[in-house]
Amino acid sequence: MQTVIEQEINSNMDEFIKDFFENNSIPIEVVGQLRVMTNGEVLLKNIKYCGSGEPLKLNNKIIENVFITKSKVPEILNYYQTLSDNKTIIRGFLIRNSFKSKNIIDLLKFEPLSKENLKTISENDLIKDPSDPEKIFLTESAYLYITNKIKKDYNIPQSIEFLYELIEEEELKRKQLKELDEIILLEKSNKENLVSENIKLEKALTNKIKELRESEDLFKNLKKKHSNELKIHKENTEIFKKYRLIKDDLSNNTDNHIHQGSLLAFNDFDSYSKLIDYIHGYILARGMYYERNTILDFFALVRTHDFIILAGQSGVGKTKIVKEFARAVNAQAYIIPVKPNWMSKEDLLGYYNPIQKQYISTEFLDALFEAEDNPEKSYFICLDEMNLARVEYYFADFLSKLEDRDHLIEIQLYSESLYPDLGKLGDILNGISPQSITPKNITKYKNLVAYIDNEYGYKSSSSEDYHKLYQQLVPSIRPNITIGDNVHFFGTANIDETTYNFSSKVLDRVQVMKFDNPLYMDIKSLKLQIENYRTEFPFSEGLNKVVNISFDRLGNRLNYPEMDLDDDFCIEITELAKFFNSEFDIAIGMRAIRQALNYLNQIKVLEDNDSQAKIIATNGFILHKILPRMTVTRDQLDKLVDLFMLLSDLGLEHYNSYSEIENLQSNLNGALNHSISYWG
Repeated sequence: MQTVIEQEINSNMDEFIKDFFENNSIPIEVVGQLRVMTNGEVLLKNIKYCGSGEPLKLNNKIIENVFITKSKVPEILNYYQTLSDNKTIIRGFLIRNSFKSKNIIDLLKFEPLSKENLKTISENDLIKDPSDPEKIFLTESAYLYITNKIKKDYNIPQSIEFLYELIEEEELKRKQLKELDEIILLEKSNKENLVSENIKLEKALTNKIKELRESEDLFKNLKKKHSNELKIHKENTEIFKKYRLIKDDLSNNTDNHIHQGSLLAFNDFDSYSKLIDYIHGYILARGMYYERNTILDFFALVRTHDFIILAGQSGVGKTKIVKEFARAVNAQAYIIPVKPNWMSKEDLLGYYNPIQKQYISTEFLDALFEAEDNPEKSYFICLDEMNLARVEYYFADFLSKLEDRDHLIEIQLYSESLYPDLGKLGDILNGISPQSITPKNITKYKNLVAYIDNEYGYKSSSSEDYHKLYQQLVPSIRPNITIGDNVHFFGTANIDETTYNFSSKVLDRVQVMKFDNPLYMDIKSLKLQIENYRTEFPFSEGLNKVVNISFDRLGNRLNYPEMDLDDDFCIEITELAKFFNSEFDIAIGMRAIRQALNYLNQIKVLEDNDSQAKIIATNGFILHKILPRMTVTRDQLDKLVDLFMLLSDLGLEHYNSYSEIENLQSNLNGALNHSISYWG
């Protein structure tokens, strides 16, 4: 007679077996026939469950054979004496392997619990299946002997008790779940009222948050426009400190880095191509790793005088390329960090403070003033992480001004008719260069000192103190600022949850240059290239000299070329634009086509190879103007195949525009979303 516990376990045996195979949570005690095959493999046949004597099953299908894991075969053979007839009955636990396999039998291994053979079975104890001689079953008497010995030797009821505890635990869980269901039913009538009330509260909270934000914005504007004089004085002091640090840094760079005799000239090179080689080697020697085609692309974009957005993950060298390229060509670089709270052009270009009677400048505006005062020197001005704030809020007006390519760009900072007091200092200094006034000679300009005393109530015996305040007032002299061809503009952009995306209006007016992770570059090859560069003049003298080239060598802001409908390049990129418009809904306008023509002209200057220049320019057109606006859905995957064929026809299989689109395709296949953009 079976106990109640044994009966209950036997009735739930299928569940235990299924749980064992699927979840590996219950080891199964079995008895079976150990057999060594002619090929050396060891298996267990005629397997029966120790507790009930039933054959081992999974989903009502008898499991006849279990192959023992090969790593366990020596151990098994050491435990048991292999008989000549290969009929040794053993008992043990079946457990799951730690690796996965498509064949479920391979997922099992047999671990013996005793070195003693339970019994050697005679022919009278075996029943053979007439239809399959390989199948051998135990007689009932043999099985009873084996199972009784197992129960006696290994205390099977303890194992059964363990399984029964699992059943009790499961029953407790079911009881708790039932009680939880009853609680949910009791609370169901109140749920709708609670949801309705929550909706009302959320709506009220949203309105309050909106009111609070509006109040905060109003407060910020008031605080910005009407701050007290003490705070204004503190701000002015900080502005002067920054101004002085910038000047000191520029002075140090001029004295320590660039001095007469350490400069190369453009005439030291046979061509622009050799100049690019040198700049590439110079930057590599300073530990910054870029491919040569990256330097070529950057140089060509600089010469276009378009606004360049340098995009990519943090740390891939977006800001560094601005600094290092500027250093290599003896240009001055300013990196201006954009703050998340920038909301208007005042954050970029400053504003008039009526309490101080002066125009409050910014780092960006100070750099423009310096560039205006030094028209023969090149300036690289970069807005770092420019999409931390919404670009359209603070930069749209300035970006529109950059579109004027007929003449020098002029930006009005304030209206002289609205703020006539700002012109007084200009009248006093009429004909005098602001840079000519120093701390040592400022007291010689008596009208200037008297103006500072009268307008600002400033009395001091120190000429240096007068000069400090004068430096803060200098931006007030000029109501307009002119941007010449010696200034180039850049912006860096990270695309993540902390930043804003660029609008189509912005992308239509800029050139986007995306940087990949330098870890994927062949650094050994780049280091070898440094050594190759050093084998010829002027490289042989070292890759540590700056190239002093005039600002016009870095390009002039000219009108974009007109389209020539008979030109092969125009035909190619126009067809490309039409394809992307029709297949991926990317609207490419005339401005982008003309920008591509301008880029082609610069590539021709730098590489002096028209056929190769056209392929490079086509590649650049896709990278700079099309891909930044590209989003691909799963429904458009087949259209990518047509695109690859088109790019192959244009000879772009080995260019990065082709590989970038391959990355898009690969990322879309592995993405959880229905679509993916070029920005990730």
